Amino acid sequence: MFTVHYYNRNGEQLLDITKILPEDAKFFQENNIKVSMEELNGEIIVYGCPYSDTSDESEVIVFAGGNTCEYTMSELVSECKAKFGVQ
Repeated sequence: MFTVHYYNRNGEQLLDITKILPEDAKFFQENNIKVSMEELNGEIIVYGCPYSDTSDESEVIVFAGGNTCEYTMSELVSECKAKFGVQ
């Protein structure tokens, strides 16, 4: 299980997800990456950024586009590795 920050019109909620590969959850935890998600116009969008810099400029964004949660989180890991230079 992995906790993400979920944003909707009622504000922020913590949401536990189980559809994430263990190595992806470990990557986010070990690299102190905050994972957030929201739904806009029916589209699920996930964001990753270091807890030390949660500004919009530091965010990595992945659109789920109908893909599974596991696939989307793996894509977010790849994008975070590329942007933040972490493995």
